[in-house]
Amino acid sequence: MFTVPPIRLSIPAALTATPLKTLVWNAVVELLKNPKLISQAWGCDEAANIEQGEKERLENRLRSLDRQQERLLDLYQDEQIEKAILPGAQTTSG
Repeated sequence: MFTVPPIRLSIPAALTATPLKTLVWNAVVELLKNPKLISQAWGCDEAANIEQGEKERLENRLRSLDRQQERLLDLYQDEQIEKAILPGAQTTSG
């Protein structure tokens, strides 16, 4: 049977527990002061960019539909189209 000898690491005096704790806590404090660093580390910016792109796409679509509605209303007011052919217009037959 093969046994692995224990590994002994010698830690330099500069990296004793107190300075190491200080380094870790300073890093944590920096992250808490700047949460964008956390989102960047986790790739959340990509998701935010996708959400922003989707928001812009929907806003553009809404503007397009608003313009279309205005054009239809203008045509109706100019008596160039009848109410029955307007989107959403309901005809009742009795």
